[in-house]
Amino acid sequence: MKSKDTMSAKEYQDAEYKNLKEWQHQRNFYNWCQDKKTRKNYPGIEIIHAIPNDGSGSVVRDARLKSMGLTPGMPDLCLPVSKMRHVVDGVDVLFAEEWYLTLYIEMKRMGGRARPEQLAKHRDLRRQGHAVVICQGSEAAKDAVKAYYAGTLEDTP
Repeated sequence: MKSKDTMSAKEYQDAEYKNLKEWQHQRNFYNWCQDKKTRKNYPGIEIIHAIPNDGSGSVVRDARLKSMGLTPGMPDLCLPVSKMRHVVDGVDVLFAEEWYLTLYIEMKRMGGRARPEQLAKHRDLRRQGHAVVICQGSEAAKDAVKAYYAGTLEDTP
């Protein structure tokens, strides 16, 4: 592996991106959602919000959150904007149209994987008509939003 001194600016930037923590990817994505240009191109994106879904480390606070409905396994972000999904048959001919009620995003760091309880919750959400994607990094989350608004989003299983 190259040292920082021998990397190009692009190589260094890519290496830094791969080392970001999940919360840093989520912060970067959220900031992109709040950008004026993004808000203009994707109406309603400004109401995207985080879902606290695991404990804080404080026993008292965690018990309080659980009593208020904290649900382990829920995705990290919710975009409550309904969008049409174009369903195609095997030869890319429009077959039907359906609506997604909401886009849920499970943010992961590069190489991160969803836990079994998360996958179970994602299945429950899909059964109710919601789109759920697992995104490795903020760029993948941006791509998911763009596809969601275009009607071409493919749920991740």
